[in-house]
Amino acid sequence: MFEVRDVAVDATAESAAAARDQALAIGQREAFYRLLQRLTLRQHRDLLPNLDTNTVATYVRDFSVSGEKTSDVRYLARINVRFKESDIRTLLHEFGLPFSETASKPAVVLPVLNRAGAATLWREPNPWRSAWASSQLPSLPVPLLLPVGDIEDVGTVSVEMAMIGDRTTLQALASRYNAGAAIVVRADIAAIGAPHVELTVTRHEAGSAPVTYSQRVFAAFGETVDNVLDRAVHTAVDAIEESWKSQNLMRFDEGGIIAVSVPLRSLKHWLVVRQQLAETPVIDRTDLVLLSRQEALLNIHYIGGIDQLTRALAQSDLTLREFEGVWSLLTPETLGSVATP
Repeated sequence: MFEVRDVAVDATAESAAAARDQALAIGQREAFYRLLQRLTLRQHRDLLPNLDTNTVATYVRDFSVSGEKTSDVRYLARINVRFKESDIRTLLHEFGLPFSETASKPAVVLPVLNRAGAATLWREPNPWRSAWASSQLPSLPVPLLLPVGDIEDVGTVSVEMAMIGDRTTLQALASRYNAGAAIVVRADIAAIGAPHVELTVTRHEAGSAPVTYSQRVFAAFGETVDNVLDRAVHTAVDAIEESWKSQNLMRFDEGGIIAVSVPLRSLKHWLVVRQQLAETPVIDRTDLVLLSRQEALLNIHYIGGIDQLTRALAQSDLTLREFEGVWSLLTPETLGSVATP
């Protein structure tokens, strides 16, 4: 979440060296604000701190450069920038900006087009699906995947199942793509009134109730349907990201400690779990109480509520489960080893 990739830089100065320094400074600042926008809500964009390039540089951990091209006075390249996590958190906290640093597991997108009462998902023509296929889908904070639409996809989820939100078939499709959720993005093209697309986005995720939000995308004068659908894709992506971040804001005024048992298969298994816990944003720290060949007993200090902790752990395929007052943290290898109601 704290690495911004593929930022294009281009600067001209009195020399190639000066152009390079200028381009890298501007590129780091561009990456810095891309990061802040990734972590914060759209409604708070006007409140982001306005920092100069020298100050931004103090938040940079390191960067890499590729595709360099130079002349006597010009420098072009693409850069990846990694930022200091704790310093960025402190900055946002000091400015009173709510933020989320929990990355979602990939989600598979099903574009359903409804025009004049006829709905289509896989069948061509579907300009709504074509609009998604031609867009650059995000990799963070919610990585989105478009299914290929082959025979297996068509046989797994019908357009009717997608529209009613059939949990079984949607989860089957998500599993095929190793995704954590299926998101049905329905575009209804208005037949009357001002030309617009009625956009309905529903996220279906195992263990959670569906989350639905709607928005209208109006056509500009003379704009084609294809252009409106292209803009609707960006509107849908923004809505998906905003909804995810809203559910996973760091709630520093809440938190607690939970004692959990972690069933283990091997030392290597424990080392993987420990690393996953260390990388979970809402976990402040973990205290190891007991470690044996069969299990680890931990006290997890977390920020926010249990629901937020559960959701954050699930993004690393860690299942937090309570049974008869005992909390267990399960991996795919041990998911069936603990009693459940």
